[in-house]
Amino acid sequence: MITYAELVFGAKRSQNEQKNMIKVNHIREIYPIEELNEGVMEVFADIKAQMLADGIKNEDMDLLIAATAIYNDLTLVTNNTKHFKSVPNLKLENWKK
Repeated sequence: MITYAELVFGAKRSQNEQKNMIKVNHIREIYPIEELNEGVMEVFADIKAQMLADGIKNEDMDLLIAATAIYNDLTLVTNNTKHFKSVPNLKLENWKK
């Protein structure tokens, strides 16, 4: 859900919103949108509390994305691994390498 919102935001801020929204909608057709639910929120809270206790700060949106992946036992694929590498128990891949 959060990733979808970020993709839509990026398309709307781009120079070619219509073309990029077509791309976003195509991605949405291929990959289902995982809903935010109580389980995801509990994982988010656990991750954030643990990371803050360890002195690690991260953006809430990134932590919600990570919590969604962890809760649903998914692998998070991103080119921005630096934002996610410190999240415990997150399966992370970078396909661009």
